[in-house]
Amino acid sequence: MDSDKHPLKYADEKDRSYGLVGMAISLTVFDGEDMLSAICLDNAPGSGAEMAPEFHFSGNPTLSVGAAWRHTVKQFELTAAMLVGNALCRAYVGRKIRMTPTVSKAIRDVVVRVGNDTCDLEIDEIDRLYDKVHDNLERVFMHNRVVSVANSFADTLQRQRRLTAAEVADVLAPLL
Repeated sequence: MDSDKHPLKYADEKDRSYGLVGMAISLTVFDGEDMLSAICLDNAPGSGAEMAPEFHFSGNPTLSVGAAWRHTVKQFELTAAMLVGNALCRAYVGRKIRMTPTVSKAIRDVVVRVGNDTCDLEIDEIDRLYDKVHDNLERVFMHNRVVSVANSFADTLQRQRRLTAAEVADVLAPLL
């Protein structure tokens, strides 16, 4: 990787497809699959995962403060899972290598920034959540069955370019 290239930047379309696949699998692992509307390779970078309106929760006057807080923290956990899952799937499944320390640090930095900005969490709370997400997803993306489904999923995404949430669920059904 070039030294002037951002460590999270996609190398090519295949790499991006594995990243989007990793995001979809991660949402499923953390019970957030209902937050996904579609995934699309042709969308602008950063917009490949089309999220349901509920994901972009900005407040609801009928919810208690506690319920709103839990929702915000859950959305943060899903965001962290998508970031980590994107990178782990690209590395472990797409390239068959371990995630580099540079990539790991870049992801952790983003997660810390998002946790501070969206939830005003303390660093130890963010670290616990990050470690939980990373450890769970590392086991997921090292599993042979997940690797097989992820490879097939990435091939399908490259061919079809866009998959709806229902199509994603069908592709991931063998994992459930």
